[in-house]
Amino acid sequence: MSSIALSPVKSQWLSATRLIFCLFILSIPWVKTELLQRLGLAEVLFGAFLFFLFLQMSTGQLKLYKSRLPSKDVFILFGLWLVALLLSGFGSTHVSQYLFESGGMVYLAITAIAIALIAAQSEQYFERIFKWARISVVIVVGVGALGMILQIVTGHYDPLFYNTARKLISTFKFPNQLAGFLVLFFPMIWEEAQGSGSWIRRLFYGALLIATFVCIVATGSRTGVAALVFCLGIYASIYLVRANFRMLIAGVIFLASFYFIVLLIDQHFGVINRALSVINTVTTQGEFTDPFRLMNWGVALQLFQKSPFLGYGLGNISVDYQYEIHNAYLSVVAEMGMIGAVAFALLFGYIIVTGIQNIRLATKLANSHWIAISRGIFIGFLTLLVYSTQQMMLRSRFLWLAIGLIIAAHVVLQLKLRYKEDVAKAQLKLAGGET
Repeated sequence: MSSIALSPVKSQWLSATRLIFCLFILSIPWVKTELLQRLGLAEVLFGAFLFFLFLQMSTGQLKLYKSRLPSKDVFILFGLWLVALLLSGFGSTHVSQYLFESGGMVYLAITAIAIALIAAQSEQYFERIFKWARISVVIVVGVGALGMILQIVTGHYDPLFYNTARKLISTFKFPNQLAGFLVLFFPMIWEEAQGSGSWIRRLFYGALLIATFVCIVATGSRTGVAALVFCLGIYASIYLVRANFRMLIAGVIFLASFYFIVLLIDQHFGVINRALSVINTVTTQGEFTDPFRLMNWGVALQLFQKSPFLGYGLGNISVDYQYEIHNAYLSVVAEMGMIGAVAFALLFGYIIVTGIQNIRLATKLANSHWIAISRGIFIGFLTLLVYSTQQMMLRSRFLWLAIGLIIAAHVVLQLKLRYKEDVAKAQLKLAGGET
């Protein structure tokens, strides 16, 4: 798994490309998440990355090795998804809006493929991209925590950190997008917190985990809290199966302490009071959605009945009804019809299966570091899929970042396992020869 020796010129080119690509990963939460409504920093950096990459490959300074590429199935499924995007435009009422939205979805698919290709080239590439993704989480959570501290100290909501409804937005434009971003990375931070070797790293990631938990609640997103409960339920099930009662007790103590602190100070600080209202809505009333979402879900089903095969057209619903369907799955069915629904099910089903395989491969390697990475990304992906039941998260870059990382991790783990098996065979052969 060692990296191939490169000439100084090639090394400089590669370093420049990797830097631009990592800056793109870092910029994901710092720009608006709506597709192509304006040319953001992420698009500029990604365009520069593709240009540098094309230039290097065309001059022979960079080659993608076959042994380090995803399987053909990945490209076939992404191809089907892109074809479904194109077909959904036939018969669209608003063709310009369809072209606008489909262009954005193509951009996201290319983003996922690029992440998968580059991160799969070596373990070092993957680790670097994964590290920069974690840095972006640290910055976003840090900004959110700063906003909450200022609100508690000053007693008023700063528009830099909150929207007009007094919901935490941090570096995002909308609180729901922030909540979706954080529920994706929450399991990865959890894995880092419990798997870190040194007490300093464990303390850092433990503090980051708590801050992320608080930030999700402070977004005021009921779906975010529901997705968080789903994530905690997965980990509780894992610890129950392993009879790890110490972690279960620690989790219960943390949740009880958090709730007690909220009850103690909610009358003094509005942001905590809002968090408490969100928790009460989920835990006592059991309301994970509202009448407005139920109404536009019904609209989605009606539009699907009108055009069951090709759909209503990407982006057309937002033009005619002035809102989008607050459900990723119903949105695909309504806008892209059965063709889009099948392509979506095949692609995302493949990603789920690959995520499970990654955990198994890491377990075979007996590598705790890669088990934590594989499990964290996979549980985060599932948590975001749960969150997507009430938000259209397919237009979020960080979802496709997770898809690219899952595909890349599969390639890297397969290579690592093959290398381990080859070493074991060589050692066995050597031992047999000596005998």
